[in-house]
Amino acid sequence: MPAFRKTFILLLLICLFSVLFADQELPVLGKLIERNGFLYDTFYYHMDGEPQYLLQKYDEIAIPHSVDLNSLRGLEFNGIRISDMISDVTFDYDNFRAFRIKLDEFDRKNWIQVRNILAKNGVQAWPVLTYHADNAPIVLDGTMNIVFTKYTSREEQEKTLELFGLKVVEIDEDMNFYTVALPAGSDPFAIANALYERQLVRWAQPNWLWRM
Repeated sequence: MPAFRKTFILLLLICLFSVLFADQELPVLGKLIERNGFLYDTFYYHMDGEPQYLLQKYDEIAIPHSVDLNSLRGLEFNGIRISDMISDVTFDYDNFRAFRIKLDEFDRKNWIQVRNILAKNGVQAWPVLTYHADNAPIVLDGTMNIVFTKYTSREEQEKTLELFGLKVVEIDEDMNFYTVALPAGSDPFAIANALYERQLVRWAQPNWLWRM
């Protein structure tokens, strides 16, 4: 077969596989994608290994009720007081409130910077997301649920938790089920996905509050 024909067939096969597997591209946290007409930029793994997609709303931020907003007056982002960036309450349930924050709804970079400033000053701040069901908000509460594999020893479990700075809130020993507190300033989905991708757990999902 002439070299030209071999090259042409190879290129044709590459194009064919690119089309066939385009929808199977591995997801990336923070990368905006469109699926079935909806936008997503966040995901975690279901127990069956399939990614479950969500969209973070970067013009909102969740803060515990225990935080006195007046304590934020001394904190600034790009010369603007963070207390002046926070406005309307968009969600109020259990021990958390979500606030509108003066950022673009897709401004991941600056949202992370605001979160980090708050964390450095002892204030927990967590994402607000949607999965496009009547635009119902999902508010993370700073905890995560983990199921370890059946044969993971207690020592291995404790080392894994220590590696990611996770503090135990509750344990169901029979199910190897943990509820853990996440470190302030951390990315809950990055930790959950790292645990799963490294095969350290059977399942890990940030815990959330939501109302229809």
